[in-house]
Amino acid sequence: YISMVDSGNLAACLIALQRSLIDMTTHPVLRWSRWEGLRDALGNLGEALAALEEPAPSTGDELRATLRELEDEIAAVDDDPQQWIPALLRLNEYKMPDLISQLQTLLDTTDHHIRPATLRTLRIFVNRIHYQLADMQRELDRFAPWHRLFAQMPHAVRTSIAGKPALGDYFKTLQGQLRRTLSVADTPAACRAAEPLARALQEGLLADVDASARVVVEQWCNHLLTSLDTAHDAAQELMAMLDRVHQRAGAFVDDMDFGALYDAQRDVFHIGFNVDRGALDNNYYDLLASEARLGSLVAIAKHDVPLKHWVHLGRPLTVTPA
Repeated sequence: YISMVDSGNLAACLIALQRSLIDMTTHPVLRWSRWEGLRDALGNLGEALAALEEPAPSTGDELRATLRELEDEIAAVDDDPQQWIPALLRLNEYKMPDLISQLQTLLDTTDHHIRPATLRTLRIFVNRIHYQLADMQRELDRFAPWHRLFAQMPHAVRTSIAGKPALGDYFKTLQGQLRRTLSVADTPAACRAAEPLARALQEGLLADVDASARVVVEQWCNHLLTSLDTAHDAAQELMAMLDRVHQRAGAFVDDMDFGALYDAQRDVFHIGFNVDRGALDNNYYDLLASEARLGSLVAIAKHDVPLKHWVHLGRPLTVTPA
């Protein structure tokens, strides 16, 4: 059965998918909405901890304390995007392992006072927080890996940049080129523009570095150059994949012919087409307030049916209390 409602909903979803695919490449890799989602997950864990039966093990108190630290860490960078990446590194490398360890201790030492269902809920929420943090870090390392290098800069590199104005200018320009708000769509061009800056910085750093620090500095510079190639290729690969999906979704919508379900005499749609009988349904969608109106809107936008169809959809009126 080919349903008018299902066909309209499918077409609308495919159009929305196309729009979202475009948006995916125009937003920064790390944006505040990701932190808001993480904060919601922490709130869910907090509610689950609040439901622990008393007397709860002391590990429950440790979990609550770590949870508050996580929440405080996020709140502290709310208005300071420059601190998002260092905060993400700290949460992944220090706070999250503490949370997982404390949950495991709670699971190992719990007694009959805590119901198994409550423990399962705690495990689920901790796993979700862990996944969300790890996913944020994976995206950052894939599309903007230089941020980790900037945040974990060796002392010798930091000292040279701070002590030599020319190197400081190179690094400041490089940071501007590889800004935190860089979108996936802008990443390939930014990486290519940043490459000569990174090489100039490397040359300046290695020019008079101490022999004892040369290996560390050279390794950091090589990682920086590699990160540009990695992000460039990853961004291009993602955009190519998204473009293929975008084109395919558009082709599906273009190939849909809503005119096949349209009654040109009544200027309304049949409910559907019965494939087994090879016939259109004898019933119609003739009200604007029906579940088929989204399909009507799409069909008109595609020029599959005339605009006058919209005014043929009934709009019954009634009297309501003032």
